[in-house]
Amino acid sequence: MANDAHIKELKIGVDHWNSWRRRHFAEQPDLSGADLNGINLNGANLIGVNLSKANLSCASLKGAFLSCANLSFAYLSEANLSKANLSKANLTKADLSFADLTIATLIEADLNRATLIETILAGANLSFADLNRANLTKANLENANLTKAILIEAVLDHGNLRGCNLNQAIASEASLREANLIEARLNKADFSFSTLIEANFRRANLSKGIFIETNFRGANLREANLRKARFVRANLGSTDLTEADATEANLAGVDLIRATLTKTLLVQTTLKEAKLSGADLTKATLTNADLSEADLSETDLTKTDLRQANLTQADLTRSKISATNFSGATLTGFCLEDAQLSSTTKLEGVTCSFVYLKRNNQDRRPSAGEFLPEEFAQLFHSALETLNLTLHAGVNWTAFAHSINRLNAEYQAAQLGIQSIENKGDGIIVLKLSSAPGIDTVQIHRDFMRIYEETKQTLENRRQLNTRDTLLGHGTADSTHPRESINQLFELLSPSLGTPATLRSTSRNSLEPIPVNPLAPTAISTTTDIATALKTILSDLAQRYPDATQSQRLNVAALEIQQKTKNDARFKAKLSEAVQSGSFIIDQLLLTNPFVPFSFELLQDWLELNPALSAVAPQPQRA
Repeated sequence: MANDAHIKELKIGVDHWNSWRRRHFAEQPDLSGADLNGINLNGANLIGVNLSKANLSCASLKGAFLSCANLSFAYLSEANLSKANLSKANLTKADLSFADLTIATLIEADLNRATLIETILAGANLSFADLNRANLTKANLENANLTKAILIEAVLDHGNLRGCNLNQAIASEASLREANLIEARLNKADFSFSTLIEANFRRANLSKGIFIETNFRGANLREANLRKARFVRANLGSTDLTEADATEANLAGVDLIRATLTKTLLVQTTLKEAKLSGADLTKATLTNADLSEADLSETDLTKTDLRQANLTQADLTRSKISATNFSGATLTGFCLEDAQLSSTTKLEGVTCSFVYLKRNNQDRRPSAGEFLPEEFAQLFHSALETLNLTLHAGVNWTAFAHSINRLNAEYQAAQLGIQSIENKGDGIIVLKLSSAPGIDTVQIHRDFMRIYEETKQTLENRRQLNTRDTLLGHGTADSTHPRESINQLFELLSPSLGTPATLRSTSRNSLEPIPVNPLAPTAISTTTDIATALKTILSDLAQRYPDATQSQRLNVAALEIQQKTKNDARFKAKLSEAVQSGSFIIDQLLLTNPFVPFSFELLQDWLELNPALSAVAPQPQRA
């Protein structure tokens, strides 16, 4: 309990109190639990005073001397402590919310579990302070000094730490969600296991920092200094690292999915087993970086400098490789499935014993042994004649077919031809186009995506307008079924895209069968040719057996396709290959053909001449 005599001396005034302290320097004042709400103690000598549990709410303590004072559990909400000296003060569990501690001195102060919500600590000196489990939500620590401060499990969400000095601070398991750390200094700081989601570290210095399993998801690290920092198992997904310097940093196993690393310096950086799927590495510098076993699928490597980098077993599936510099890099065992390649890619002096053309170590080239001299370069340059167009989140088939036609018209010299349409799962469709040598496939890819997106948006706007008109009674909604659009793809493909002229319909919407012999040997070279031949067979059956039941149609289709495979070995081989590879265009044809829908599995049974399918076909009935 407070000493009443000490309270009486204090309330006379600051000058009297300070004089009394000088005369009674050996006496230790006890003001614990005192109600000093709103009192003016500016410049007061409160060194070593016991103010535990005291009520100093709204009190003015500007320039007061509180070093070594006991303020544990004290209530200091909205108090003015600007320029006060609280060095080595005990503020355990004190409530300093909304208080003003601008330029205050809190060196080695004990603020364990203190409440500092929206507290102003701008320019304050908190070096060596203990802020374990302190609540600093929305606190203003701009330009504050927290050198070697302890912030374990502290909460600084939405706090302003701009220009703050956190060098060698220990902030493991702290939370700094959406905090402002622009130009902050975190040299050699330890933020392991902390939550820094969407925090702003622009131009901050995190060099030699320790960030083990730290969550930076969505954080802004533009122009930040990350040199020699350790990000072991950290989450940097969707972060912006544009023009950051991560030279010699350890990013092994780090999640950098969809991160922006444009112009980032990653020289001699360890990115072994890092997850970089969907990341933007445009113009990034990764010379001598370790990217072994890294996931670089769907990354943009346009103009990326990968000289002397180690990409052993790296996955570059559907990545953009344009003007990328691989000079002197190690590429053994990396995967190039559906990658967008460019003739501007530099491959001088690369080391590559073998590659995979499909994920999960599938389709090895060469199938055994190692590349002979120049074989890898030949494989790479032959792959340049294949353009991979990747579409996400499903396909608008009408826009797709229109875009193909536009490409064919605008790039006649490219001699474009469809090789295959593949369903990669998760809504990803890959269209493979062959092209003539020397064609700028990067530009064709850009034009396709632009035309496709523009057309898709136009169709969507038209659909919305038609729907609105229907609701208002002014018209009828567009009734085009998605299956019709898929079927139209076959009708819209021009001869240069691989569809024989004899199979083109004169009407865009016509699905009438073409009068050709479906069992005659067919020139088969691509998946599209297989699809065309199958459609011809099934269209002919639709005309010959218009009144057949569903069961009868399946039996007839089985017998007809089996007879075709028996007469045409190349057709059977290519059809089997297309079914086993899960070709999307074949899948769609089986489900949307004009005769009878059926599955891949059933077609596989037919190809194996399943004895269960031996029913007698109905007699043809002419329509």
